[in-house]
Amino acid sequence: MEKAGGLRRNTELFLLFVGAIPVFLLYAMYMITARSTLSLETMAVPIGLFAAFTVAHIAIRFLAPAADPAILPIVFVLSGIGITMVTRLAPNLAVNQTIWLFISVVVMIVVLAVIRNLDALARYKYSIGILGVILLLLPIVIGQDRYGAKLWISFGAFTFQPGELAKIAITLFLAFYLALNREALSVSMRSFGPFRIPRFKMLLPLFVMWGISLIVVIFERDLGSALLFFVFFVIMLYVATGRASYVFVSIALLAIGGVVLYHFFGHVQTRVNIWLDPFKDPAGDGYQIVQSLYSIADGGLAGTGIDKGMPTLIPIVESDFIFSAIAEEMGLFGGAAIITLFLLLTVRGLATAARAKSDSSAFAAAGLTSVLAFQTFLIVAGVTKLMPLTGVTLPFMSQGGSSLLSSFIIVALLLRAGDEGTGRETELEPSKKTLDSQRLEISSGGAHASSVLHGSHIRGGFGLQSEESGVLGRVALGKRLTNLVTVFTLFFTVLLGNLTFLMVIDAPRLQALPTNNHTIARSAYVQRGAIMTSDGVTLAESVKQDDGTYVRNYPHDGMASHTVGYISTQYGTAGIESSMNETLTGHADHSDWRSALYSMAGVNTAGSSVV
Repeated sequence: MEKAGGLRRNTELFLLFVGAIPVFLLYAMYMITARSTLSLETMAVPIGLFAAFTVAHIAIRFLAPAADPAILPIVFVLSGIGITMVTRLAPNLAVNQTIWLFISVVVMIVVLAVIRNLDALARYKYSIGILGVILLLLPIVIGQDRYGAKLWISFGAFTFQPGELAKIAITLFLAFYLALNREALSVSMRSFGPFRIPRFKMLLPLFVMWGISLIVVIFERDLGSALLFFVFFVIMLYVATGRASYVFVSIALLAIGGVVLYHFFGHVQTRVNIWLDPFKDPAGDGYQIVQSLYSIADGGLAGTGIDKGMPTLIPIVESDFIFSAIAEEMGLFGGAAIITLFLLLTVRGLATAARAKSDSSAFAAAGLTSVLAFQTFLIVAGVTKLMPLTGVTLPFMSQGGSSLLSSFIIVALLLRAGDEGTGRETELEPSKKTLDSQRLEISSGGAHASSVLHGSHIRGGFGLQSEESGVLGRVALGKRLTNLVTVFTLFFTVLLGNLTFLMVIDAPRLQALPTNNHTIARSAYVQRGAIMTSDGVTLAESVKQDDGTYVRNYPHDGMASHTVGYISTQYGTAGIESSMNETLTGHADHSDWRSALYSMAGVNTAGSSVV
């Protein structure tokens, strides 16, 4: 075991060095574009971050030597890219975000040092569950309303989202509850013709979680957290029992809740309507998602280059929409790489669940991994218009101390669960000596008696062989986790497909829209054609400035303005400026072969005048 742990840690260290390459390169490129000289001082953030993760690696060698070797390096790369993008998008928040990032790494190490056995926490499952519900509902009482949601609690200049810690506490409670009741939940079924559904008393926890989710949506106006809590609870229920009937009942409850919320609560209806047609009001309610789509469309395959795009036109880009900025400035390749890293993190987290020594650890690892995975899916799907915006953050990358802290605590718990893992071979071939010692521990009321009694790989020693016990239970759990990997792989593949569609196939259409202020801003370096009356009066013209850009000028201010319209980087275009946009910008000039060739090649040429 010690030799295997050393090999895992050596692999982890190697992957950290490999991950340092993109992190250092990206930050260096940002420093160059920001016209800063590369030095130890200007590169202090990535150097310090690498040092912090190296310290974490050393701590893991002693505290969790058998933990998964890929989790920490993946988190390092995501965090490194995230802090670079936050620094680029919101320089005034960079110092605060950097401090929170280092604090989060320290907290991760502390959690590993303090929690040496997840099963020991199971004794306090109800206390943990109550704490989670209190943290989740606390903003209803003393929370502050920001950006249309009541999620934050303020202590002077310090603000915090208790819901970020609530999801960890509730996940742990559910893991311990399900570990204790998995067999009852699996076999307590009632037949209705060809269908078998759980008895009502077994469904009660499902209805409770459904009710809590509705409360969060109604009173905190937090659609994302409500959906996240409900979905990861259903995932954990499936992993624990393997009953598809729970999933079907959950989907029905989700559909019913969605219909009710849409018809009776305006903020939910607004979110859905914006998703269905954001271009109906591109300067109003749809502004944020429209700007996100414009940024993503500008990215192309390789991106505009860091600090070369216009993602700052998106409100709150450093938080909810940081993935849009990544896609614009790092391109399809960069965006796809981020999605792939999250998929790899999901796979390694679920592999950790498969190796865990007990049901409690396995369910905790599966639930916590699902939190990170589904949260990633929600936000990326939201900013790419695959589904309505939910307002959750991108783990490890979005600006916000609460999000960073909770994400790193999850990493610590995953590493702990992985270190406890005994390996599949040991679990499938328990020796007689091991079983005898475990019987003795139970009969003597040992500290871990409860954990051993409820461990699915131990039950087999007592002749309680069922599909949820002993070796059969571990095999069944492995199959469910494999199914979960397949589902999340499908989810992330859909994200990649949608991103490819936006950045390659649909990009020309989005860039050519008259309301696209990104295109308008870039066209400031191209002389736009004039708008004239039939008798030669100029109504609109482009005037060259000292910096080489062109500013639109209307010599007869107000004259025929309702017809001429306007061109604005904030509101897009209207009137003739909109209807004749391609001609005025020169994009549709096919008057001769040279102009047509330039137009098809995308070469900027002076626009044609319109009479």
